[in-house]
Amino acid sequence: MLYEPDIAYENDPFVSIGKMSCKCQWCNALKWKDETPGVCCSSGKVQLEALCKPSEPLYSLLLDLHPDHKHFIANIRKYNSAFQMTSFGGKSVSEDGYMPTFKVQGQVYHLIGSLLPEQGQKAKFLQIYFVGEDEREASLRCSVCPNQYLVDEYAKIERLNFIRNNQKKLRADSYVHLMDAIGRQDVDVNQLGQMVVLPSSFIGSPKYMHARTQDAMTYVRYYGRPHLFITFTCNPRWQVIAQQLFPGQKPQDRYDIIARVFRLKVKKLIDLLVKGKIFGVVRCYMYSVEWQKRGLPHVHILLWLTNHIASDSIDNIIWAEIPDPESDPKLYEIVKSNMIHGPCGDINIKSPCMKNNACSKRYPRPLVAETQTGDDGYPQYRRRSPEQGGFTVNIKGVELDNRWVVPFNPVLSRIFNAHLNVEYCNSVKSIKYVCKYVNKGSDQATIALEDGKDEVKSYESGRYISSSEAVWRILSFPIHERFPTCT
Repeated sequence: MLYEPDIAYENDPFVSIGKMSCKCQWCNALKWKDETPGVCCSSGKVQLEALCKPSEPLYSLLLDLHPDHKHFIANIRKYNSAFQMTSFGGKSVSEDGYMPTFKVQGQVYHLIGSLLPEQGQKAKFLQIYFVGEDEREASLRCSVCPNQYLVDEYAKIERLNFIRNNQKKLRADSYVHLMDAIGRQDVDVNQLGQMVVLPSSFIGSPKYMHARTQDAMTYVRYYGRPHLFITFTCNPRWQVIAQQLFPGQKPQDRYDIIARVFRLKVKKLIDLLVKGKIFGVVRCYMYSVEWQKRGLPHVHILLWLTNHIASDSIDNIIWAEIPDPESDPKLYEIVKSNMIHGPCGDINIKSPCMKNNACSKRYPRPLVAETQTGDDGYPQYRRRSPEQGGFTVNIKGVELDNRWVVPFNPVLSRIFNAHLNVEYCNSVKSIKYVCKYVNKGSDQATIALEDGKDEVKSYESGRYISSSEAVWRILSFPIHERFPTCT
């Protein structure tokens, strides 16, 4: 599809998710028209009592009707902890700089102490209720409370303990790797023992991710190399998200809205690629949803097309240049906000992408007058210098040219107004890397365990749970999809 600046792509009903105006017939929850009927109350199966209006001053503090609203919201976890009977346990993870999400690594648990404090110790948590109610004692127990709650609730429904305690139902003793070890003559007897298996049916487990990678390589075997590699990241500044926020709220206060909107946007993107045939007839596709270190969801998509993309057509599909701000101001602002890398390197050595004093994403890229596809990797897209007619953009007081542009498709960028990277898969060498990258799963900590036979413990100790991912999984949204299915 050739891009035309005068067309209002973003307003097309085929790609618009509309307003959240559809009311559930069972619970009266408001939904978007393309959401599944059971996303709120499972089609009437779940019935909860109506929430009572909070009493004053809590109501005013929550809705920005009280002068101390900002202080209360900033310290809401501390105030909530003042009334807890138990304490939340887990290794909290924070990244350098801005960290709007709550994130833990490893096991999540709850702590409860004795009813009375030990001699010489101050009362805390439950003990407060047995020593008095004055302000001094209450302040002893005095962060975003809802985000911690989401992580806590998802950890409860993950059912890792059920898998650990029901290995016979999983027939763990018949797994091929364990049987191979028993059958070998040179095996160390000390290495044999009770194997705790985390099956491939557990979403996100190493066996599950390995199976998805094998599916991708099956597509490569039957259909050849993928043609396009697309990365789509949620934009918390979308107007459809801002419209659902209460006064005083920020997007990171409503990861439920972010998850629901992004799920709908991903479905619209897949429909546009498959049904809309924006790049041609799609033979097969697969995608994986992951979460950034700071919480936003993003999706990696591999696309196999019926007709190969000709080398002289790449410039019509993939741009790596700043648009003309005069003839196409909308696309110019979208690219400026979402598709400029960094800046990093000597301009900003503290950028998160900097590893060993070099950009891990290989920016800035070289300026070239014409797209080149001969190298064994991604092609070098056309990036014209200002002297050749290229444009520049000012980011934080720094003038940047086309060397810093992340490749994009202009039609998709106009429609979704987000970081939407489109890459052309050029070489056989890059196929295995891309297939494994799409199915690598979310980040995990690298640790060493003495007992390597307990796959549940290994997974639980290394995984991260963020509040954004917790919402996605609680709502039972898929983290992988593919077509056609592999059997």
